[in-house]
Amino acid sequence: MITRKEIEQIAMLARLEFSDSEMGRFTEQFNRMVEFVGKLQTVETQGVEPTSHAVPLKTPYREDKTGPCLNPQEVMNVAPDAVQNFFRVPKVIE
Repeated sequence: MITRKEIEQIAMLARLEFSDSEMGRFTEQFNRMVEFVGKLQTVETQGVEPTSHAVPLKTPYREDKTGPCLNPQEVMNVAPDAVQNFFRVPKVIE
């Protein structure tokens, strides 16, 4: 059984904040999930092959072919903001 203290620990690790009523509801929901997983463990799976999809899927592959390269100077000429042979982009990490 999952306790409220364990839910508080999970919330702290996930950097989540919950009200008292949410904590109670999550504790109840976690316990129902754990109970359900326990029921799943009783299902006989001997001889059942594992699957990753309900229907068979085939990944379409194509042959790799080389083609003409872009002219670096032409690419830099149309770049919105270029310095030497590099693209300048806005800083995204502080």
